[in-house]
Amino acid sequence: MTAYVKLGIASRTLGVKRSLLQKLIHDGELPSFEGQVDLDLLKERFPALAMERNRAVSEVEHIRASAFGRRVSAVVTPDSDELENRLKRAQVRLEVEKGNAKRNRELLDHLLHKLAEMQASDDPVRRETVREINQWLVQAMRQ
Repeated sequence: MTAYVKLGIASRTLGVKRSLLQKLIHDGELPSFEGQVDLDLLKERFPALAMERNRAVSEVEHIRASAFGRRVSAVVTPDSDELENRLKRAQVRLEVEKGNAKRNRELLDHLLHKLAEMQASDDPVRRETVREINQWLVQAMRQ
């Protein structure tokens, strides 16, 4: 990962004067971008310079490495108020669905009771109709 740092940090890291880095930039030996230089390029082009990674460079690397994770976390993870609102909406939907399930169960129980009454009928056509409904109902419930 490329570490672009300001000239002051680069000069402290290299243990050289800032004016030396400015001269290298001016002479075209060291490219810079918006007042910053690439430490990896400095290592590559000038291996004789002391390249001790000081605390500032380590901090830059740490900030860059963790910045992406923080941005992703901020985008992906909603804040606690949003999570609380989502939970409340889910609880309301759950209660509504529980009510629907209870009403459906009561309706099914009533239907089964009515079919049982019809099955006990003396009318053979009615019993055959109930038998067909029961078969359809059993098949539909297995799906």
